Amino acid sequence: MATQTTGIQRRTYPSAVSSQVAIVTAALFTDDQAHKVYVKNLSTNATEFVTVFVGATELGRLYAGDFLFMPYSADTTGDDADIDIKTSSSNMSVEFAVF
Repeated sequence: MATQTTGIQRRTYPSAVSSQVAIVTAALFTDDQAHKVYVKNLSTNATEFVTVFVGATELGRLYAGDFLFMPYSADTTGDDADIDIKTSSSNMSVEFAVF
């Protein structure tokens, strides 16, 4: 269980991610703390986007330079609270953390 932060992480996806891939796994966190999640699309190409999901629910798209910062209460009973992404193009980099 993470008690402070996961630290800022960056991943580059060599090919477009066409199915959801987890960047935050709910089982590593508790549902009784005030977690915050940060996700940023590091692309500089205005046509490239990252689609963000919580479980199967699509939250929206982050275009070049966009970021998301939201409260997060992990549901540790399954993978429904995992935070997943899809990328629109190859060689896209995504930055993320849980605080």
